[in-house]
Amino acid sequence: MPFVLQAVADLKKVGVIEFRDEKPTCVSPLTVSKKYGRDGWILEVEKSDKEGDTNQAKEYLGFIIDTNSMTVRLQEAKKQRILQKVWETISYGSKPFLAKQLAGILGKIVATEPALGPIVIMVARASYAVLEEATRRKGWNTTVVMSQEAQDSLKFFADNCSKFDNSPIRSAATEIAVLSIIGPPNSFMKSSFVANHVRTNEEKIWASDASGYATCAYSIKGDHLYFRGTLSKDERMLSSGHRELLAVAKTLTYYEHTGKIKNKATNIYWLTDSQNMVTFLTKGSGKSHIQKEVFKIMIQCKRLNIRIIPIHLLRDDPRIKIADDGSKTVDTDDWQIDDETFQKNKDKYNFTIDLFASDRNSKCKKFYSNFYCTNTSGIDAFSHSWDEEVAWICPPIQEITRIVRKLKISRMNGVLFVPKWKTADYWAEIFDDRNSLLWPFSSAETCRPFIVQETHNPRSPFSGRTKFDFILLHFNSRLQR
Repeated sequence: MPFVLQAVADLKKVGVIEFRDEKPTCVSPLTVSKKYGRDGWILEVEKSDKEGDTNQAKEYLGFIIDTNSMTVRLQEAKKQRILQKVWETISYGSKPFLAKQLAGILGKIVATEPALGPIVIMVARASYAVLEEATRRKGWNTTVVMSQEAQDSLKFFADNCSKFDNSPIRSAATEIAVLSIIGPPNSFMKSSFVANHVRTNEEKIWASDASGYATCAYSIKGDHLYFRGTLSKDERMLSSGHRELLAVAKTLTYYEHTGKIKNKATNIYWLTDSQNMVTFLTKGSGKSHIQKEVFKIMIQCKRLNIRIIPIHLLRDDPRIKIADDGSKTVDTDDWQIDDETFQKNKDKYNFTIDLFASDRNSKCKKFYSNFYCTNTSGIDAFSHSWDEEVAWICPPIQEITRIVRKLKISRMNGVLFVPKWKTADYWAEIFDDRNSLLWPFSSAETCRPFIVQETHNPRSPFSGRTKFDFILLHFNSRLQR
């Protein structure tokens, strides 16, 4: 470090650099080198730019290195030459062409990594598999036929090259210790360093995990975030690594939905106990269905101006355990009644909203959910106005009292569906001492519905045909008492 400081001071003295906004900036077109001995720095005129050529964005080997923004991007002519070759390769479709030709274009794609980042390794992966298989059997003078996955990956590169062009300047010298990023404990870290790393002013630390039922992610550093997403039946059948990747995809979608995006370059250090997830987000996958998910995540990250740096920890790390517990928590309030019972009431009402639902059991197009899910109109029904709604309410049992009290201060009507438990606390909010309905309830019907829960538990009273009565309560708080 003392040598670097002295070098900067010397360069300032000879007029090669000057300080602007407390940052050293090259202002001379002359290249300098260190001459050992007493003479110090000398000017290398032959290697220097001409007068007036100096600026903070220099072209080198087809790259534009911008020391003002500290980024690298492709020179436009080079980019267009590469894209032309990529489209020519895609045009072969399932027709054979020379293996050497494919190797050449893959080399050009991978060589753009300084400007485009790790996405180039991902898009080349399927094509390299095709190339390796062909040349292993018949040598380099053979031909290859592109798989559909390889064609799709190259097309993704061609369609999105400009979106990813312009990456932070990175090098082996930018390696950084994991401990300095996420802090202790360090006994659970699977790797000690993050290579080729560039830090940003905006940084977040998130952790996630996925079980066979749900995903969970939360923030350790940065804006508060806690997301829990239930997996669909098809998603539960996926591999554990794929489910871990879904935790990332679902969390990013939720994060975008919250509107907390600042559109500033942001690093998200993503803690996980899945080595597969780390591999997917840094190198891609050889399986097409997983690779498609990776590409979606990369596009979303680019749109949100964020970069995910996955960090692999042991599953016993306390930060991972919090996400693990969240992913294994069953939402016992996520229940609905059978469609037949609902349809009988739908004929009487033109319901505008299902106040407590999810994307898998909502009875109305508009619904509020406990956690973020696809097509939800909002999270936490109590945080929204219920005025002017015609509501279907199949509620969390512990929230019935709170629901009834909000009905009374909202201008709305609809149906509230609750167990007929006369000893429950909420009963006194609905019936008086003479067992007459209180305002705003007008009538009640008794039934024994079939309860539908996403996670079937035969021991749960809220699963299947009930052994106790429910009551359908009709209410209208638009009417005066």
